[in-house]
Amino acid sequence: PPALPSCMSKTNDNGDGIVWNTSTTNPNSAPNSIRIGYNSTLAMNDWFYTPGLNLQTGKTYKVNLSYRSGSATYPEKLEVKWGTAPNAAAMTSSQVFNDSNIVNTTYNNDSGLFTVPSNGVYYVGFHGYSDLDEYYLYVDDIAVTEVSTDAEILTFDIPSQVSSTVNSGAATVDIVMPFGTNVTALVPAITISAGATIAPLSGVAQDFTNPVIYTVTAEDGITTKSWIATVTLAPAVDWCNLQWPSSDTIVTGTAYNVYAQVYEPGVTEAVGQGAGITAWIGYNNADTDPSTWTNWVPATYNIDAGNNDEYMAEIASALPVGIYYYASRFQISGGEYQFGGFNAGGGDFWNGTTNVSGVLTVNPNTDTEILTFDISSQVSSTVNSGASTVDILMPCGTNVTALTPTITISAGATISPLSGVAQDFTNPVIYTVTAEDGITTSTWTVSVTSNPLPTVDLGADVVQCGGSVTLDAANAGSTYLWSDATTAQTLIVAATGT
Repeated sequence: PPALPSCMSKTNDNGDGIVWNTSTTNPNSAPNSIRIGYNSTLAMNDWFYTPGLNLQTGKTYKVNLSYRSGSATYPEKLEVKWGTAPNAAAMTSSQVFNDSNIVNTTYNNDSGLFTVPSNGVYYVGFHGYSDLDEYYLYVDDIAVTEVSTDAEILTFDIPSQVSSTVNSGAATVDIVMPFGTNVTALVPAITISAGATIAPLSGVAQDFTNPVIYTVTAEDGITTKSWIATVTLAPAVDWCNLQWPSSDTIVTGTAYNVYAQVYEPGVTEAVGQGAGITAWIGYNNADTDPSTWTNWVPATYNIDAGNNDEYMAEIASALPVGIYYYASRFQISGGEYQFGGFNAGGGDFWNGTTNVSGVLTVNPNTDTEILTFDISSQVSSTVNSGASTVDILMPCGTNVTALTPTITISAGATISPLSGVAQDFTNPVIYTVTAEDGITTSTWTVSVTSNPLPTVDLGADVVQCGGSVTLDAANAGSTYLWSDATTAQTLIVAATGT
């Protein structure tokens, strides 16, 4: 049979001449396996060895192998050791691997770990020691690799978390969850050092009411590290208010900015917007606890106000007529909402008595303006608010008896006749605009004019010998097109032509 690869060696310690060789029979990974046969009168006592390996103390090594028997009826025996020379006498280590009852006829995959006492060259030996008169023993897919002693948690994440901090030196994981999170059944996703294992497992729900201990076992199967995972809920801001205004009256369509301030030690004191803070201004049509409101407009950072940060939101431009109450809401890093109220002394958390909601009265709009008035193909449209007039100029020859205007007017107002309805503009047409309040009105006079077609008289025919003739179409303000494609009011003719 073929010999072992030249880098490997073997010894026939029972002296029967039956030794380990490569074989194309029953490989686990084609094309070959390493095989040894039986002796009917002698027990097997045969080794094969890896090449010399430069190994280092303080590191852990893993031997991987696949093995099987030639028959389930004839059990085989195999052990793995290591030593300083490729011979049986040097294989003085404890067993890295041993199976004294190999009856599987498909390959088992297994491994063993070992360390060496000092830096040097070492050999890994594979010892077949089956009883006499068994059958065939196969080995394949041998590998010796360094394995890690790392037992780190690399990432530890829980859905919806605010933050996750992994501290390797302290072997701690600190998770901050949003305020109100039920921590009794949280499912973490954990990544750990390559080849390591962890208990409890990643993806398994845990009760984090108290810290949970996780144990990571390194790839070497020996090194372990205990980690403490703690879950806390995000905090609330220390102080907030409703800064100003305290109350106001506007008409519909008016923008209305509301300002509020927040303070959080170590966050808002620095220049610029404090990290992790989110702000809103809310409004409601009843003066109730803001924590029950549903209308909240995101507020943007405005300025630093001493140690506070000030935020601003516009809340009223789309509000209909009514009375509204408004307050602020702040949150830091997903923590508990805190609501700000107003008082003349600077405000504080809303309490409905000394720190209260602002009040906004939105009245109907009294504007009765025509903003735009346009007719298709018009030359110009002039809206004069002071005179309440609209003057439309149409192209020459336009039939003005059935023109359809497109009109825009003040927010909430109505107009009669309606926009989009054809009108006879032979004479001025009166339009009435009624404001949103249903009371205030104004009348507008809309006039449409169309210039008459021009009369062109270039004068009597003349006969010209030499020099030039200037033709004048008159009708200043008109547009012109002469036979030579020029567009001025006059044409100088200096050559024969038309």
